[in-house]
Amino acid sequence: VIIPPSYREAHERGHRHLIQTGEARVLNRRIELSALRHDGTEFPVELTIAKVMVGGKAQFSAFIRDLSELKKSESKLARASDLLRAVERLQSGYISRGKIDAAETFENLLQLLLKFTGSEYGFVAEVLRDEQGQPYLKTHAITNISWNEEMRAFYEKHKATGLEFRNLKTLFGAALVTGETVISNSPATDPRRGGLPPGHPPMNSFLGVPIKQGGEMIAMVGVSNRPGGYDLALVGEIEPLLSTYATIIRGFQFTKQKEADQHRIEALNSDLEVRAGELAAALEENSRVERERLEALQEHSATLERRVAERTAELEHSKRQFQDLFEFAPDALVMADPEGVIQMANHQAERMFGWTPAELLGQSLEVLLPTALQAGSPVKNGRFLEAGEKPSLPGRRKDGSEFPLEMSLSPVQTEGGTLLAAAMRDVSERIQLEQELARISSHEQERIAHELHDHLGAYLAGIAFRFKSLAETLERRAVPEATTAQQLVGLVNDGIDLVRNFARLLAPVDLEAGGLAAGLSQLGKEMETAFRIECRVEVEPALPPLTPEQSMQLYRIAQEATRNAIQHGKALLVIISVRCEPNSLILMISNDGKPWSPDLERAGGMGLRIMRHRAVSIGGTFTIQSDSADCTSVICRLPLFPADAATGNLKSD
Repeated sequence: VIIPPSYREAHERGHRHLIQTGEARVLNRRIELSALRHDGTEFPVELTIAKVMVGGKAQFSAFIRDLSELKKSESKLARASDLLRAVERLQSGYISRGKIDAAETFENLLQLLLKFTGSEYGFVAEVLRDEQGQPYLKTHAITNISWNEEMRAFYEKHKATGLEFRNLKTLFGAALVTGETVISNSPATDPRRGGLPPGHPPMNSFLGVPIKQGGEMIAMVGVSNRPGGYDLALVGEIEPLLSTYATIIRGFQFTKQKEADQHRIEALNSDLEVRAGELAAALEENSRVERERLEALQEHSATLERRVAERTAELEHSKRQFQDLFEFAPDALVMADPEGVIQMANHQAERMFGWTPAELLGQSLEVLLPTALQAGSPVKNGRFLEAGEKPSLPGRRKDGSEFPLEMSLSPVQTEGGTLLAAAMRDVSERIQLEQELARISSHEQERIAHELHDHLGAYLAGIAFRFKSLAETLERRAVPEATTAQQLVGLVNDGIDLVRNFARLLAPVDLEAGGLAAGLSQLGKEMETAFRIECRVEVEPALPPLTPEQSMQLYRIAQEATRNAIQHGKALLVIISVRCEPNSLILMISNDGKPWSPDLERAGGMGLRIMRHRAVSIGGTFTIQSDSADCTSVICRLPLFPADAATGNLKSD
């Protein structure tokens, strides 16, 4: 009753042979074959038949072991290996071809997605925003499911440039609006459905997965008609493919942005060449330097993203490989319970903090944070559990020394319950690099300011003098063109004023002549003139002496914060204030623009980072606050140590 029909004839022959000869090839051997359940289904088993003498009479015992789970595990492991190899080939192809043949990369990715999900058709698309900020999809690859000549012609026309889907009242629209994975195994009755056009192939099931990076939804994949439907386990299996798509689409966006920037710069340079040859040459040189810096930063960012993607893919292995991945991970990893008590730590944590894993076991996770940050534990209130959030904060080694690190907390489900996985990375080198970038930026601005003031300004002044002489000569001769010549003198003088104002913005001479107060006052006037907003400057009359470096860094912070408030926050009122508190000097830039969101800082903007590191470079701190009254404030606090209070000197590292 347990032998399937396909094995019964062979079984009967073997049984007759055993009865006749007392021998059989299957005795005392492990063989794999199929067995039959009571419900008629077959399943794999391991069979061992042994001969046993009972009362002088030969008996046979059979031991049967169910191999169903083993075969499933082997199949799942083989499928995961195939997927990782396919992902590696996809990444290598994209790196070698780049944007030149990005369409082939996206088409290959779609085919892999269909293969590993067992789907009939699907698409991979980039998430864009319209003028109202609403998300919509633009495909990079889509299965051709044309059902008539009109649709075939439409598909061929838009295949290269991509199809756009803007209707959000659909299954994939639900994924765009919520930012969550959408699974529908009965689309016809799903309330989120938008319906199918007449003649469209039937849709029996649907899976839509938003692709996020740094908390931002940048792409989406959608597949349909998988036999048996979709589930979250399948989404977990194809995570390496989804992560690869995220990296590829981000690289694709970087390339498009770079091209757009290049086109804008070229158009601007062409216009400036027509108006003023010397000024155009200077701006072209500055543009070239900026492009090189942008390309260097983009290359560095792409390298970091590739490394993160590679490490993320490595962490997607089965549970049996988890311990090895945990121990040999490049970051310091610590597993803690919901109360913050450390349960596991890898050797990278020992190298970073000086504590052995055994010493950390049973201690609070906050033993790795400075004493000043232990109040209001982020572990207990879950403040760092948001997806993609990686705050920078000081870490503390066993010897008590502090260093900057980047930490992310995420929940991990285990058999023993939920644990918190804390991944920490030493970012000392990155912070030093950003500080050096800020220093180079200031130096370059000063150099350009001197070039504008000393060379271009002098050149324009010479032109103005010659025009003035020409106008006087024409006026003496009563030539009608004398009025035009006088107007040219006025225009050139206006150009000289613009050049000098631009030079003062880049390198404010008021800092050298009148100190920080004079520089900020001039900054407020220039901002009002340039942007037609109200900019108040409130500085206490008796400020302690500042070093030139401190004055310059505080000025640059105020300048960058004011520009950000106007350009990004659309502020109409900016208040720059400097005041003294016990043991500290406070620089605050407040505005009435759009409230600040932490997502802006996580998005990777260099302006906030440079302001933060300008503050750190002179021993200060940098914070941003927003209140319910639509007021956003940038605050730089510079310590005034008691030992220097009598003389009013500030200390900076």
